[in-house]
Amino acid sequence: MLKNALSFIALVLTMVVIFIGFENNFVSSFDACISQKAPDHGKLGLQTICTVRLIDRHAGFFGMLAGFIVAFFTFTLWRSTDKLWKAGRDALEATERAFIFIDGFNYELTTALDAKIEPANLLERYRSDPGFYITRFAAQPKWKNIGNTPTKKMTIRVDWRGPLGPVPPDYVYKNPPEPFFLAPKAIEPSVFIEMPGVQALVDYGMNPLGDPPLMFIWGRADYEDIFKRPHFIEWCYCVRLDRHDGKKLRASFIQWGEYNRTDEDN
Repeated sequence: MLKNALSFIALVLTMVVIFIGFENNFVSSFDACISQKAPDHGKLGLQTICTVRLIDRHAGFFGMLAGFIVAFFTFTLWRSTDKLWKAGRDALEATERAFIFIDGFNYELTTALDAKIEPANLLERYRSDPGFYITRFAAQPKWKNIGNTPTKKMTIRVDWRGPLGPVPPDYVYKNPPEPFFLAPKAIEPSVFIEMPGVQALVDYGMNPLGDPPLMFIWGRADYEDIFKRPHFIEWCYCVRLDRHDGKKLRASFIQWGEYNRTDEDN
């Protein structure tokens, strides 16, 4: 605002200087006025009197010029006010809108030890340690809204693949989008995703031959904020298993690839 005001003042002063130079050098009636006035008026007085007479003689033109200047100033002021309003609106939307991201995973991992399966019914390599034989693995994404307002028209999709073959480049989904809702500051899990085949990760750890098997889970959310602006988030994680404490298998999820992005990254 201050910058625009200073620019306007500079423009007005420039126009005044140009006008004074023009009337002194190119307007014959102004020269005649200067020559007819008594010298006791002083140079500044003569300049002022003759300028007033010149403006009065061409009142229509100078009225139009004044109108143009006022219109230009009004337009400049409107633009400055509009920019301030947009900046305030953008700041409000950024602080108040819904903002969704993936907040980790719950998971269910059971083994032959949990299911109390007789060791004799297992493969020989697992009979001495049934805790290495996985009977079920399922992952449950947790969605979080860190914004101060709820989501609108939110849908989610989740899919997985493994242990063999790469993640499809287009991250396809077998199922259609499902409606979902997140209140302000809320964390809500979606359904558990059954991921059979995770046993291959354990087998490779016990006998690492060939290419390592990989288990992936990925998802996407589309939603609107209360300002009716569309947003999305995409994510992909790779499943890891470990048993560092020698007690029980545990799963971790490692962010994977370029699919981890939001609409603000475009």
